[in-house]
Amino acid sequence: MRAPGTSTRLWRLSMVLLAGASGLMLCGPASVAMAQQASEPADSFQLEEIVVTAQRRSESLQSVPVTVSAVTADMLESRNMRSNEDLNVSVPNLNIQRASGPVTPFLRGIGNNSTNPGQEQNVAIYVDGIYYASMSADVASFNNVERIEVLKGPQGTLFGRNTTGGLIQIVTKDPSREFSGKAGIGYGNYNTLRGNLYVTGAVTDTIAADLAMNGQKQNDGWGNNVVTGKKVHYRNDFNVRSKWLWDPSEVTRVTLSADYSFTQDDVGSGRQILRDLPALPATFNNYAFNGNIYDVSGDASEPDKTKTGGISLNARHDFDAFSIVNIAAFRKLVRNSVLDLENTPAPRSRADGYDETTETFSNEFQVLSPVGAPVSWIAGVYYFWADARADPIQIWNIGLGPALYQRIDDSLKTNSYSAFAQATFPIFGDRTKLTTGVRYTRDNKSITGTINTALATIATADQSTHWGKATWRASLDHKLTDNVMAYASFSTGFKSGVYNATSPTQAPVNPEKIQAYEVGLKSDLLDRRLRLNGAGYFYQYDDIQVSKFTGLGISQQNAASAEIKGLEVEIDAYLLENLRLNGGASIQKSEFTEFPGAVSFVRGANGLGVQTTIDATGNSLPRAPDMTMNLGFEYTHDLAGGSELSFNGAFYHNDGFFWDADNRLKQPSYNLINASIAWTSPDGNTRVRLWGANLGNKEYYTYVSSGNGNPDAGSPGAPRTYGITLDYSF
Repeated sequence: MRAPGTSTRLWRLSMVLLAGASGLMLCGPASVAMAQQASEPADSFQLEEIVVTAQRRSESLQSVPVTVSAVTADMLESRNMRSNEDLNVSVPNLNIQRASGPVTPFLRGIGNNSTNPGQEQNVAIYVDGIYYASMSADVASFNNVERIEVLKGPQGTLFGRNTTGGLIQIVTKDPSREFSGKAGIGYGNYNTLRGNLYVTGAVTDTIAADLAMNGQKQNDGWGNNVVTGKKVHYRNDFNVRSKWLWDPSEVTRVTLSADYSFTQDDVGSGRQILRDLPALPATFNNYAFNGNIYDVSGDASEPDKTKTGGISLNARHDFDAFSIVNIAAFRKLVRNSVLDLENTPAPRSRADGYDETTETFSNEFQVLSPVGAPVSWIAGVYYFWADARADPIQIWNIGLGPALYQRIDDSLKTNSYSAFAQATFPIFGDRTKLTTGVRYTRDNKSITGTINTALATIATADQSTHWGKATWRASLDHKLTDNVMAYASFSTGFKSGVYNATSPTQAPVNPEKIQAYEVGLKSDLLDRRLRLNGAGYFYQYDDIQVSKFTGLGISQQNAASAEIKGLEVEIDAYLLENLRLNGGASIQKSEFTEFPGAVSFVRGANGLGVQTTIDATGNSLPRAPDMTMNLGFEYTHDLAGGSELSFNGAFYHNDGFFWDADNRLKQPSYNLINASIAWTSPDGNTRVRLWGANLGNKEYYTYVSSGNGNPDAGSPGAPRTYGITLDYSF
């Protein structure tokens, strides 16, 4: 029997959502209350309220007319989630992969796999409201996290940089005046050591501070380089963060934050040619796949080394009629990498020093309505500056003839100015609210640089341009009952245009634009023991920025247009007082409605890529699976003497996706299973946890590349990993 197609799955899930919404509206408050009363046990247990800042102020997740997936600190720990790329297992329709080191998030089918200096994400990363501009900065491990919010759909109104796909906001803990802390150590397979430390307390009567550190040392890789004998596919990192909170009065609050991270890994950059290729030509040493996706055979594979850090100041003062907030931040990133471009033992083609230095400064000034005002509003201005430099990119390629060597030095500068405002008005009584917001952004961008060979300077770049765009949002939400809200929204967004750092003389790609329609339902049922949220969406997506690795650099072009439609459901429930279930599912259909002239690399008879152009109209968008699903549970059991045993499990299914717009190479569907068992002491201070990830040892890829004159190659996701951790709180 054939599996149902995407259209059938969309129809089925839409019927579930509509039936649920209709049933809730027909029941009404009285019927729901009766159901809650009838099922209420003697000892009540409820889902906690989750507070998010999706609209730049603290609000309940269930009252925000935006699709937000929230991941708590407990979920991060129990599911062994250490960095952004682990979020897939907990967020429907989020598909985070790796590309030459940095992570590349795709949300609802929208993302970009270019990792060039100056390239910004379609799904932006924020930490405590601070924008992380460089894609290379997104690999830092989670440190001292309170929660993570994933906002879906274009963010064209409230947040600093306009995006088409959404954003991931990481919120870290604030320091406390009460002295406390937590320390932990761990050991895992592949001879992996982990450690973390958090300390917080009062410095003076008005100042509290904290210090958070964590790190990992992986002494063995998942595989080996069969040419050099070195280990491959490993990660070492160290992260430190500190916050200083000054409360000189009840109406003034100032937070100074600083952080530093060092990461050394080759996940995404260490690659093996794909298993179905024929034996390659003699110029590639007749190399063939060696049977192990975790090994590599390049003659120049080295781990990426990334150093990133920054400092920020967040100041707030509350007046009677309004509040003001100013957030200023400076960040710097330095990344060094070596890439074997053809991924074989032949000393033929490599990027020997693909180096990036990015410095950014941002300042945001906000004016907000007071808490509890009948009309909630916010207005502000935002400035962003960036200098992203190739320092340098050095490419060796025997195929270039006399020009065996190219050195690209360039600098991409951004000056961006924007003003924004949003307000929420009650209409037709307190149960119905209208939200409207608008933002105007002007981006000034330039690129200067040179391309040199060993013989001469062959190109000089000195270009500049600007783009301006107004984006806006409107939503209407209505409380069907005290615990059930329905909403509908229309929003627009754009992603700024960009120059190509690997080819600085090329004209820039233009900004991409999106129009998004969404309806959703948020509900807390059964005396808040069941939380069921769902959303349906339709995107009209134009001038899409499509990037493709060519073998020597990144090809960037604008596709004409695409459509994306889909449905999502998230559930969180107490099945028993000591058994909690949560999960989500998404199904979607993405399609280029017009894309002539798409760059493609067809595979020749000798297994090497041949560059051509195709009409990709009708193809699926890259890295946009038709279906994803995640399901997790937590079961706790009290032991004699007051200690506790807890069991956690998480299942993730990805239906598979195409790696590029030409739809030639596909990642098949795969499943991941994670689990942990933890013992907690009677006083709650000591915890021992056994954990495992990818327990089924499923083979899958986090990045697949093709290029002109090179074979198709891929970098694998992690195999089965497991370990033990010991944490002590004080």
